[in-house]
Amino acid sequence: MLAFVGCSLSAPQQAQLVDFEGCADKSHVAYQEMRGHVVTVMLQQGLDLAETVTGLEVLEEIRSGRDVRLSSADADFINRNEFLGLYGGGAMGRTWFAALRRCLEERHGYKIRRIEIR
Repeated sequence: MLAFVGCSLSAPQQAQLVDFEGCADKSHVAYQEMRGHVVTVMLQQGLDLAETVTGLEVLEEIRSGRDVRLSSADADFINRNEFLGLYGGGAMGRTWFAALRRCLEERHGYKIRRIEIR
């Protein structure tokens, strides 16, 4: 699997995956599943890591059962990139995503946009 992923990801995507792995809490029970989702989104949708994390973080909110309302542009982003079909499991929690976001921004300079959830 790693050989397939290594051959399939572009050099910038491979570097971004290394950044993700360096920042993600690997002790979380669902880490491997989330890593798979990150790779899948980057490969299938051609998104960079920042946009991938943005979409997966929104889906975490949607799957939490909260009443989530997105702007039409943000809903279009989620639908266009097929996040709902790609991510179905392993709740990571807000704390996990907050720590990932903070690390990626502070350590690697990522600009990860926040989608307004109403």
